[in-house]
Amino acid sequence: MPSGHASAVAAVAGSIPRSSGPLLLASAAGLAATAVIGKSRTERDAHHLSDVLVGSCLGFGVAYAVSKLEKPVEDEVESLKQSSHLPNRFK
Repeated sequence: MPSGHASAVAAVAGSIPRSSGPLLLASAAGLAATAVIGKSRTERDAHHLSDVLVGSCLGFGVAYAVSKLEKPVEDEVESLKQSSHLPNRFK
């Protein structure tokens, strides 16, 4: 049911501000790309508007969830670097 194209573009668009800082132009371009993909999927009768909206929400949700998981993983890697559990080549 959800549009995979809309999900993929929304996930990339949702990760832009989190990975690159709050870049207004890049964020606007990502949102515009999501809208263009959504419009093209509905105009080709490949999906209904609801399919595109659900896919977009799914993509943005995944981008948000990954951004929230990223910080604990970075903290764990840093704590492992501080301990003696890693060989010297990884420190």
